[in-house]
Formats: sequence, C-alpha cells, structure tokens
Amino acid sequence: MTFQEKFNNYLKAAYPILWIQTHEERRVCNDIYKSYSEDSKVAVYEWDMLQGLIKRTAKGQASDCSGYTNIKDVIEKLTALEHSPGRAGEGHCLILLKD
Repeated sequence: MTFQEKFNNYLKAAYPILWIQTHEERRVCNDIYKSYSEDSKVAVYEWDMLQGLIKRTAKGQASDCSGYTNIKDVIEKLTALEHSPGRAGEGHCLILLKD
C-alpha cells in the first residue's frame, strides 16, 4: 500500500490529527497535494516559519499567501478557519504544520 493510499484511508476514517515523521518532506507534501482534486471540498493550508501560513491548490501551488509567521497570528487564523465554511460549505480543511 502506498503512502497516498494509507493517507486517504486515514482521511476517510476521520482522524483529526496525523503525525508524519519523514526525511522527505517535499515528497510527502506532494503526495498529499495529489490526494486532492480541484473540485475537492477540502481546503489545504501549509505553515512553516519562513513562509508563514499559505493556502495551497490541488497541484501544490500557493494560491493565497497570507504570510502569518507570528505563532499568535497563526493560531487566530486557524481558529477562524475552524469556524468558517470550506470551499463547498463543508467546513473541512487540512493544515500541514512543517518544522
């Protein structure tokens, strides 16, 4: 079973948090982006210390750079995302927190 298949199974099982420890961060992120199509109801966000919080498209391209690098701003933004509707009104989002 590939990583992408395992990841999709965890999402279907509605795991609220997944911890992925890897030395191949870019490859894992690309596989996660591939799990979503353009018509997906799940918004994908990514955060790291250098770029801040950004929204990703299904192809992994940055579509909305908000630049929240301060951790307090990130927490406020994530809290707002939790209570806002998703792309199709579902309210689901995936947030990749990278180190």
